[in-house]
Amino acid sequence: MTRIGFIGAGKVGFSLGRLMAARGLELSGYASRTFASADDAARFTGSVAYPDAAGLVSSSDLVFLTVPDDAVLPVWQAISGQGRASGKVVCHTSGFLSSEIFEGARAQGAYAASLHPLMAVPDRLESWELLSEALYAAEGDPEALEVLGPVCDAMRVKYGVVDKAGKALYHCAASMVSNCAVALAFMGEGAFASLGLGGALPGLWALMVRNAQSVAARGPEAALTGPVERADTGTIKAHLDALSGDDRELYRRLCAKLVELSRLKHPERDYGPLSGVLESYCV
Repeated sequence: MTRIGFIGAGKVGFSLGRLMAARGLELSGYASRTFASADDAARFTGSVAYPDAAGLVSSSDLVFLTVPDDAVLPVWQAISGQGRASGKVVCHTSGFLSSEIFEGARAQGAYAASLHPLMAVPDRLESWELLSEALYAAEGDPEALEVLGPVCDAMRVKYGVVDKAGKALYHCAASMVSNCAVALAFMGEGAFASLGLGGALPGLWALMVRNAQSVAARGPEAALTGPVERADTGTIKAHLDALSGDDRELYRRLCAKLVELSRLKHPERDYGPLSGVLESYCV
């Protein structure tokens, strides 16, 4: 059985290790900047804390670097000397970086990969079950993917292979539907506050959650509702007049994207007048 070790005992390291342990995978243990952090993670996952990364790498077949993005290369450089990584699969969990960050891995006989769980991990002790619901995006050397595939199967999670050249676009798409959605919530919250409706925010959040659930269940096209879909030019014009500056321009551009989607859903409907209104507000 593949022995799996973690360098980094933060939220992702804790949670991913706990999920793997719960699914019966064999963990060698953890190494971290402090032994206390590694020991906490080891206790949480029923594994072993190592005083240094070198010992962990020697005891593992698959080594996850669950560290911040800017620490991946320095940690790799620290563990790759003296042939310690030979025959090992080294894998980070960054959504943005590709496996190319593991400089010279192939020359040392190591196999490089990345495996990103597409899920926010807000807590190191309680988020591990969330990771069972995530999509995992894998990329890297073929030999590394041959190891990661069975690991994902054992975790009983969905996974897909991403080309390393597409990691930036993959990460951007994830940010659009998560972080950018938070920006839209911030805009909506501000609008409600200006109207004296701060106490009604739970209703606004319920609308957002239900719509997200509809998108998840049916896809964007089927879930689309509202004035853009109806080609309600007057309503959209009133919305634009109620906004100003960057908020107006953002709303205008989002409506233009919704016109694209609406045309797919209703090819028989004339969205020309609405597009004309949106273009007339172009800054």
